Amino acid sequence: MPKVIFSNEKLNIDAADGANLRETALAAGIQLYRGPARLLNCRGRGDCKTCKVKIEPDKNASPRTAAELPRAHGRILQMIDHRELIGWRLACQVRIRGEIDVATQC
Repeated sequence: MPKVIFSNEKLNIDAADGANLRETALAAGIQLYRGPARLLNCRGRGDCKTCKVKIEPDKNASPRTAAELPRAHGRILQMIDHRELIGWRLACQVRIRGEIDVATQC
């Protein structure tokens, strides 16, 4: 079972391989949302972009989904500095593939 380390909360939990990071965090009582997003979020569909977390190493998570790629008017942006994206993921779109360190925004 991969270990998920929530660094801000100083909590380590075991998760099933392939488990969804958002569901794992919420089940452990980790708050992923700030302010109104606690009530007004997309419930894991990747639409609201409010469950953003920084994970390391990125290789121990599933590949990015289309919901995580920057968009402009429904089209995926081709010309962006992808260095800005390194490590930042939407918890609702991440499948845990190995030990990861997660920094929440809350």
